[in-house]
Amino acid sequence: MSALRSVLVVLLILTSMGLFLMEFNLWPTQRADQSSLENENTLATLDPQNPCGPVAVRVISQCLGVSTSLSKCGEIVPCDSLGRSTMAELQKGLETLGILSVGITVHQESISEIKLPMIMHVNNNHFVVSLPNDHGVTVIIDPPKAPVPADTLPFKWDGHALLCSNSKAALNAELDRLGVELP
Repeated sequence: MSALRSVLVVLLILTSMGLFLMEFNLWPTQRADQSSLENENTLATLDPQNPCGPVAVRVISQCLGVSTSLSKCGEIVPCDSLGRSTMAELQKGLETLGILSVGITVHQESISEIKLPMIMHVNNNHFVVSLPNDHGVTVIIDPPKAPVPADTLPFKWDGHALLCSNSKAALNAELDRLGVELP
């Protein structure tokens, strides 16, 4: 029964992501292959019209069942003229929505062990969302690109992330499980 529930939750989240992408005309016209991702100019990911910080906050809010719009996320997460924002600004925006987050450092090999969604800082200038499920499969969501399995992470990642939850108990339990102590 729990396996069926997990599959249904993943399908619901992916369907929501598809509707979100279509709502903002961000649905990819084709899936990028690995070579195009490796050769992609990192500045091309900075889109002032759809900055990755507010988009990541919107994806996290959707995953955690918090109702908000992309325009609201754009209001609560400030961006510069190039569409850039900091992890601290994302954390403050999440807090405004009632979502708790903690900055952590994770080894890439450990991504699939994390049981809560994370906003990951990649390529020194971009944010993506890591979304786990009950079967140990974690996907990386980076609209407008199609979700990819975390074990094929197509980004340079320094391990910095915001671990997110709308439950303090769940966040603390995950931090305890990971052996993370907060100052």
